[in-house]
Amino acid sequence: MSSIYLCNELWYYQTYIPSSTGKKKVQRSLRTKDKSVALRRQKEFDEKLLREQIQFSNRRKFKDSVKDYLTHRTKLSEGGQLSSHTLRSDKGSLKEFEKFLETLPKVVHLNEFDDSDRALELLQGFVDHRRAQKVSPNTIRRDLRHLSIMFTHFVRPPHRVLSQNPLTNFQLPRAQERISLPDQKDWLSLRSYLRNQIENGKADLTEQVVFVQIETGCRISEVLKLKWSRQDTDVSGSGDQWSTLEKGNSQIRIYSKRRERVVPISKLGGLKKFFDGIQNDSEEGWVFPSPRTGEPLNISQFSRSFRALLKKAKITKTFSSHGVRHGFISFLVNSGLSSDQIGWIVGHSSSEITRIYSHPDAGSLSKILSKLK
Repeated sequence: MSSIYLCNELWYYQTYIPSSTGKKKVQRSLRTKDKSVALRRQKEFDEKLLREQIQFSNRRKFKDSVKDYLTHRTKLSEGGQLSSHTLRSDKGSLKEFEKFLETLPKVVHLNEFDDSDRALELLQGFVDHRRAQKVSPNTIRRDLRHLSIMFTHFVRPPHRVLSQNPLTNFQLPRAQERISLPDQKDWLSLRSYLRNQIENGKADLTEQVVFVQIETGCRISEVLKLKWSRQDTDVSGSGDQWSTLEKGNSQIRIYSKRRERVVPISKLGGLKKFFDGIQNDSEEGWVFPSPRTGEPLNISQFSRSFRALLKKAKITKTFSSHGVRHGFISFLVNSGLSSDQIGWIVGHSSSEITRIYSHPDAGSLSKILSKLK
């Protein structure tokens, strides 16, 4: 931020600008004794320096701009303003874009994205590159979304090294339709299979995780990252999601999507007895650590195991672990709970989201219609 000061009855301009060695002090005489004139000339100097900075910054290599941006995002994550999951997604998507740029014959600079034709050429080239890798449209859309957030960062003050976000009018690849969801028959069959495996002490790690999810309706990440006790870093208002057992394994406290909730489990499908019987030596306190790394399984690893579980349970319909959450919510709807009650249990921010998740079965709808007689 610039300032003006009076010296020997003349107004002077002063500010600091970035340089290769840190910050450089800039001072100029405004050649006037009139403060109103000095203020006008201060604004003119500010605009001139900004144009020069933009011109200088735009010539930076794109990969250097990415490095600066990720440094900024890391600071946000460390300050609790950004989740570590979002930061990892940032890094992954931007790394893929950098890999694409490395295949080009010339080094790409940030200012090239201010040319609409050049920006379109680069962005469309990236989409084609990812398609050639057999990447799904949803993954490409995710990559472009993280790229767009970075461009917006460089459009807004105080950075402002781009005049506009080049992705604003870019046509994104069409999203794939959502994977199919379990009907209540499949969901109940899976729950019955898991309860039997747990009761007989035959459940493997994947079956144990899904057992907890199907009995509570938690997001799969909330179960995978479940801890035996709350750590000092597990605080509401932080950017990271956490979940922990409490009160002698009789309830789960969860912080996710910037909302905290408690799920009582003492009367849910023998969950307390199940947790009381688990034995592991995780140094970090994870309930479901990977036998290989000691850390929670990541979603990709778990997705492969979940598909194998469906085959073992003889569920012919294919759906993701998130479909288990849909099935749980539909089960509560069919059991007569209200959208607000269900939202409290599963951590939805509004009843509208709960309605999107709920899929009443024909039997429940038939009961509703029978009341119209």
